[in-house]
Amino acid sequence: KKVLVDARQISEEIWKAVENPSRFPNLTTDADVAMLAHKASERHRDNPSETIYSAQVGSLGSLLTQRLSIRSFSGASVALQSVVNMLWSAYGELKSQEDGHSHRTVPSAGALYPLVVHIALFKQPGDLQPAIYSVYLGRSESVGFRFVSDDVFRFSRAFLGHLMFGKAHGVIVISGSFRVTGEKYGNRGMLYVLLEAGHVAQNINLAAVEYDVATVEIGGFVDALLANAINLPKHYRPLITVVFGEKASEAQAEDS
Repeated sequence: KKVLVDARQISEEIWKAVENPSRFPNLTTDADVAMLAHKASERHRDNPSETIYSAQVGSLGSLLTQRLSIRSFSGASVALQSVVNMLWSAYGELKSQEDGHSHRTVPSAGALYPLVVHIALFKQPGDLQPAIYSVYLGRSESVGFRFVSDDVFRFSRAFLGHLMFGKAHGVIVISGSFRVTGEKYGNRGMLYVLLEAGHVAQNINLAAVEYDVATVEIGGFVDALLANAINLPKHYRPLITVVFGEKASEAQAEDS
C-alpha cells in the first residue's frame, strides 16, 4: 500500500504508532515487569565513578525526596486552593520580566508553548462542580476554569484502568500540538513537545508534595476517547495525565 505523507509533518503519522489501543502490544507478564524494574535499578549502579560527592538537599531536594507515585486515595476532597496552586505550578504564566516578555513555569523551545491543560474533577472543591474543565492560564499568577462537560463517566471510560478514580479527586490532562512547535522546528518539534509535557507533569508532582496531595502519572488511556471527552482542539494530542487526591491511610489502601 502506497501512502503519501508530507515529510514536514511526519510526526503526526509517527504518533499513530504509539497511540492506544496499541497496534503492536508487548505481551509481558508480571514477572517480566518485575525483572525489567530490577534491571533498570542495576543499570544505574553499574560502573560507579571513582570520585563521589554528597549532594546538599535544600528545599527543592526535600520535595524531590518525598515525591512518590501513589495509587491509593482516601476519597476525601482536596482544597480548591491546592488544586489551583498545582495547576499554576504546572504551566502558569509569570509576571513580565524587565524586557517586557512574560514566560511560564517551564521552559519551551522557541517560547512557543504548544501545550494545553484540562482537568476532570470527580469531587467538588469549593464552588467548582464535578465536571471537565479547560484550564485558563493566560493571566499572570492566576488560574481559570472553562466548563467543557459534566460527563465525567465518559471521561473515565477513556482509561484502561479506571477503577482507581472512584476515590481520586480528579485528573489533570496535559495535551500538546506537534504542529505548533513544528512550524519552527519541523519534525524535531515532536521531541520538544514531549519534553515540555514532562516538565509540566513534574511540576504538578512537586507542587502536590508541597500541598500534601497524592499523585500518580497515568499513560494508559485510549487517545481518541480521551481527546473527545475533553473536546480537545484539532491537531492536539493527549500526552500524559496526572491523577490526584488525598493519600489513603494504610488501612484504606489494604481495603481498596
